[in-house]
Amino acid sequence: MGDVGELDRGVVDRRVRRRRRGSPTGPRSRARRRAELALLAGYYVARTIQGVASGTEVLLFWVGGAVVGGVVFGLAGAWWRSPIVWRQVVGLALLAGALVGEGAVRWAMFPWQGASGAVMCAVGVVVAVALARGQRQRWVTPLALVVVVPLALAGNHLSNAVIVG
Repeated sequence: MGDVGELDRGVVDRRVRRRRRGSPTGPRSRARRRAELALLAGYYVARTIQGVASGTEVLLFWVGGAVVGGVVFGLAGAWWRSPIVWRQVVGLALLAGALVGEGAVRWAMFPWQGASGAVMCAVGVVVAVALARGQRQRWVTPLALVVVVPLALAGNHLSNAVIVG
């Protein structure tokens, strides 16, 4: 067993790490959320002033999308930093899968946008490989995209169904 000084340093280190990470419900986090909502509302006010029609339903749709996306990307980031290997793989696959899924939708539905969809797909796969930790994860994470990308495409299909009605 170490001496008491080592134990004290361990407790202090944990407290400092906790403070650095920040609290998802703390005052800073709430202020950030309010600022993001104000930015979104400001965008729609500017659109209305410019004469571009935008209804409350569209604003609520994008706020809902931001909430879902925030949860997905927050979970992906937290799990990618986790010491548990399967969480690292899933977190990274969520991040890369969002890019690949969005790229696939652009590629298939918006051909006039050129190669942007293909580039997004390629960037998603590169992100999956480049951010992986270790050789094994570099092989496993792209395989996890086989599961995550269809979920991203299903989410896109669901959001389109909500918009169309």
